[in-house]
Amino acid sequence: MCYVLWRVVEAPRPTTEAGEQCRMLALLTGFVSIHVGLGHGPDWIAQSLKQTHFLQTLWKCSKEDLTAELAKTVAEILHTLTINLIWRTVLRQVRISLKKLESTIDAPNFHHSLRKPWATLLYVANQRWERRASLHGGSDTNVCMNSKYLANDPVTGIIATKIQRCSGCGFAFCSAHCQKEAGDTHRKFCQFERSQRKEGYPDGVIQRDELFLHHIVMTDIRHEEKLVETLISDYHTKPNADTYPPVTCLDYRAVSMSISVGHWEGFRGTCGIKDSELFQELERGKQAAGVGRNGKLVLSLLPCGLTLRASILWIEQTSA
Repeated sequence: MCYVLWRVVEAPRPTTEAGEQCRMLALLTGFVSIHVGLGHGPDWIAQSLKQTHFLQTLWKCSKEDLTAELAKTVAEILHTLTINLIWRTVLRQVRISLKKLESTIDAPNFHHSLRKPWATLLYVANQRWERRASLHGGSDTNVCMNSKYLANDPVTGIIATKIQRCSGCGFAFCSAHCQKEAGDTHRKFCQFERSQRKEGYPDGVIQRDELFLHHIVMTDIRHEEKLVETLISDYHTKPNADTYPPVTCLDYRAVSMSISVGHWEGFRGTCGIKDSELFQELERGKQAAGVGRNGKLVLSLLPCGLTLRASILWIEQTSA
């Protein structure tokens, strides 16, 4: 579908009014259909961007005299892409596609209602790419996906040398030995990915992006430290029924990440976190506070298609 739309945009414009109306209707129908698919999650978004045609099609359409409905649909798609830049795999595909775009959003023929959505996408993509570079020590480095290796030594898990990728699932490993050491964890996931691909489903991105997600959350907590401390101070001025720490919620389901602090009961059963996970982290925070260790109970809410993906973690404050 993405390639078909690309061919429609690249073809010579119709010379008749009826032909142009049919062209606009074809573009609108195609974009609406694709947008429905993008709503199923980051896997499908990464798949649509894989050959770079889709973003180029959106860019070229943005320089045409579009109908109000078509311009609105393009803006909604750009909004969906921007929100999902929290996922490393989506970010990488967007970054590759952006390198192939010509001209700028300041061009005189650029549709006025699409300048801001494109500017927001470009800004967030550049910001997240800088975060990715800070995680990997540079934009060309990668992380070994052997979780056992990372668990033992997360620092040396950052690979600055050339890595190899599994042809079955796309996971990166620093050596054949490290891939073998990953054992059943990698083998089962790889078999699942290959079977899904044969049935026409896109590659899964969620598991391989977890390290990047954790880095984004940790970085945002540091950057917004003053705001978080203010919200926590306001929280403690209110009467609380227990001694558990407050929950600091980072919500990434909008273009601008929002931060709130509240009682754990307000998040229980509403964000997909199991009670066992919630109380495990609450107890960790309570015990840490009991021995004088400072930290924050951080809940992150992530866009993930038709479902909400959330994680909660007690993060102890380390001395500078």
